[in-house]
Amino acid sequence: MPRLHFLTAISVTLWLSSNAISQETYLLKESFEVGTAYRVATRSQLSGSITIPVGEGKPAKTVPIRGLCTTNYSEEILPDDKKIAERRTLRIYETIDFRKAVADVDQSMRLRPAIKQMVFLEKEGKRLPFSPAAPLTWNEIEFLRTETFVPALMGLLPGKEVKVLDTWKLPSETARDLTDLEKVEDNNLIGRFVQVTTLNGRQVGELSLSGSARGVNEDGPTKHTLKGSVFFDLQSKVITYVSILGEQHLFDSKGEINGKLEGRFVLTREPREAFSLRKIAAVSASDILPNESNTRLLYEIPELGFSFQYPRRWHINQTRGRQITVDEPGGSGVLFTIDPMAKLPSAERYQKEVSDFFRDRKVPIRVVNPIHKFTEFANAARFTLEVQESNARPTLDYYVIAGRSYGATVAGRIVGADSDALRKDVETMVRTIKFKD
Repeated sequence: MPRLHFLTAISVTLWLSSNAISQETYLLKESFEVGTAYRVATRSQLSGSITIPVGEGKPAKTVPIRGLCTTNYSEEILPDDKKIAERRTLRIYETIDFRKAVADVDQSMRLRPAIKQMVFLEKEGKRLPFSPAAPLTWNEIEFLRTETFVPALMGLLPGKEVKVLDTWKLPSETARDLTDLEKVEDNNLIGRFVQVTTLNGRQVGELSLSGSARGVNEDGPTKHTLKGSVFFDLQSKVITYVSILGEQHLFDSKGEINGKLEGRFVLTREPREAFSLRKIAAVSASDILPNESNTRLLYEIPELGFSFQYPRRWHINQTRGRQITVDEPGGSGVLFTIDPMAKLPSAERYQKEVSDFFRDRKVPIRVVNPIHKFTEFANAARFTLEVQESNARPTLDYYVIAGRSYGATVAGRIVGADSDALRKDVETMVRTIKFKD
């Protein structure tokens, strides 16, 4: 009897202890206050395949995909400016090692030393990365667009007092951040407070993540199924660890699966007390604001040692051999043609060739402006024409730029009410041309 009484007492004590723990509440919320700094390391792996059409009457082709990415960086939360962005961070990368192969096409990328400083802006669910130090390439923009925006991790938390074993639905914005869906159509991602434990002498809340999200991205309709863990430091109120296993199914226009990808993402995060990234980076208040100069994109052809910068409202439409076409949504366009110096025409000869081209096609030339030689930009000349097309009167902007081994002709066609600004854009492209002779 005493033995039974003793065991019963133990059972009651354990039950009371367990019940007390389950009723205790914890605030699972991170504020990301201005000036907060931390160090982050990430590692992600991707494998799978997609099926792509080859041509009418031909069987589709299955293409393998493999990827591995590691990053290390320090980051600081910047002051908000609602006119510019809802959230801003300054990030200094130590390493970016991105290796990806689609079939036999290598899409790897390494960090260029010139762009290790980065500002991330988020507004209305969209992100604008730029470097205060140098322009980014389009491939770098695409990579950074899918990088983890750490302040968005707050969506993993309920943002309120909860008890162990409580659950909550993650917002659609968080589903979008975790999956890179452009449009979330169905979100069933659930967070759960698993337990309170101790790691390295600190009290930590262990959370789980599970469920699926369906929507559309650049590849079309897709569904993501996720399962993961999150560690939240209950003393410092900081997410310190995230690990997610994911499976993605891609669908064709008939709703049938035409691709499957599997991946794992791991993030570790360490707060940095009394740490000012802005001082270390030596950036001013104006450096961390987007402007015409620091948001330009860089285009380069390494084998020719040729590069230029262009505003983000323009995009590279086509590259064919030594010709590059750059377009703008309003219908304006620019054609770059790179030639050895022996084949590069003089400005006078180029002007005659252009004028003869329109006269031969009986296109009326309304205005021919004289050739202008740049005094501040060596080896460059410019002239403009205005022609009367059937339903438009575009301004045609032409340049000849000479290097040592190579030179370039630039032909710009400007249309629309914003013609003055567009002509300045074209001039910016020309002024940033570089030949590494």
